[in-house]
Amino acid sequence: MKTILTLILLLIFKLGLSQTDSSEFTMEFGDSKIFYLSLDRRGHICNSCYQGEDSISAKNLEELFLYLKENDSIIFEIIFHTDTWGAENPNLKLSKMMADNFVFDLIDKYDFPDWQFIPIGKGESNPIISDNVIDEIAKKENKIKAQNLNRRLELKAIKKYVP
Repeated sequence: MKTILTLILLLIFKLGLSQTDSSEFTMEFGDSKIFYLSLDRRGHICNSCYQGEDSISAKNLEELFLYLKENDSIIFEIIFHTDTWGAENPNLKLSKMMADNFVFDLIDKYDFPDWQFIPIGKGESNPIISDNVIDEIAKKENKIKAQNLNRRLELKAIKKYVP
């Protein structure tokens, strides 16, 4: 049990859930960065989700926006992943809908150019923590935390935009 919790804590640390200075956040083409965000059930950015200034989600959203604005000549894939609960097809549809809605909000509400993003839904196909590991966790609250790590937005730099 301790090993699994240590693994989860290690993953949280390695995934960069703590706020970093945006100048430290650099990507090469093909690199990915994972963000954990509070969104509504359809993937829309909801300002009411960010009430606490210290929330990880709010800091990650701020870091994401800042990075995208600083790199406005790069095309990115916006990839959504779901947890592994539920059936595979509905999770895939959900992740595609969330990616589409998130990109729509970036363009419509935050004035990013429409060419800058490619929305992709991966569903449950690439979990950070597998069901086998989650099944070994005794406490339900820790299982939920582990599944929460599987729900994520991945930002991947693809190429420089050439008009």
